[in-house]
Amino acid sequence: VLVKVQLSALPREAVQPLLPRLVPPLLGWCSNKHAHLKYQVRYLMERLVKRFGLEVMTEVTPEEHQRLLTHMRKQKERARRHTDARLAAKAEREAALAQADAAKDD
Repeated sequence: VLVKVQLSALPREAVQPLLPRLVPPLLGWCSNKHAHLKYQVRYLMERLVKRFGLEVMTEVTPEEHQRLLTHMRKQKERARRHTDARLAAKAEREAALAQADAAKDD
């Protein structure tokens, strides 16, 4: 919890130099068998990726944990594709309804 508060409260310039010393021990908790710790580590990593970018986080993340970053990136891409498809389907339905209404008026 303390790490969450520090990461959100401190300015970006103060946190970025600490990332190489912060991220590897943080990911050490992820190999623990407790699910709630894994979830918190994933949440913190998502926040860090959002704040500092995927490239910076890839540089400071150890090789054995790179799969977590890849998984998070793929999940985000899937969610974006799903949202785009849902919005496109909604636009098609609205266009079809508008066309049907226009045909009725004629």
